Amino acid sequence: MEDKLSKRRRRGAKGLAAAAVGGLGLSLLGVLGAGPAAADPIHQTLNFHCVFPLIGNQPLAVDIESDFPSTIKVGELSPPFHIKSTAHITGTITNGLRAVKAVTLEGTASADSVVSVPEEPNLPVATDVVINKVDIPQEAGATWALVAEGDAPQLVFSQTGDGTITIAGLTQHINPKKADGTEVWAGGKDVACTKDPGQDEPFAHFTITDGTTPTPTPTPT
Repeated sequence: MEDKLSKRRRRGAKGLAAAAVGGLGLSLLGVLGAGPAAADPIHQTLNFHCVFPLIGNQPLAVDIESDFPSTIKVGELSPPFHIKSTAHITGTITNGLRAVKAVTLEGTASADSVVSVPEEPNLPVATDVVINKVDIPQEAGATWALVAEGDAPQLVFSQTGDGTITIAGLTQHINPKKADGTEVWAGGKDVACTKDPGQDEPFAHFTITDGTTPTPTPTPT
């Protein structure tokens, strides 16, 4: 369904991002978030190719945003933090949805990521997000944004050191519906997305600290 979409609006994730990747689950990101530490805004744009029903392998650009602290203390349960993904739907994808008489889209998405920390350098993590029902533009070749949002799970780390989170891929489940509310495909369809080569930069960098406060050196009297 066309090349990478340029415009953005608002909507979704495992659906069209899953239908457009919007979803990007991110259990992956559940990793971060440490108590009272200040949260830092994180943003990354990734390019995928997703295999859609009827129209096959299509390019899809997805923006991923979150806020979480850059430091986490050993042994502390990270609080849940919010993840937002915006899939930029191309005109080709729109036309494919229109061809099957779809007027709304909803679904879920799951993002696969790799968490690298001292205790486990290659930990696979997956997270789910939800795409609430959104209207599909009915203009031929329309480009639009599909937003998916959710909260990441909580994790605990046992060793100090540097950590990263890298998004590896996506699996989405889209459920487009017709004007009368019936499903285009009973139960919806899965859409697998593969990250394009050359996008190895981690989504997030963080430091795991021991959480102790050094004892101040007494001032000589």
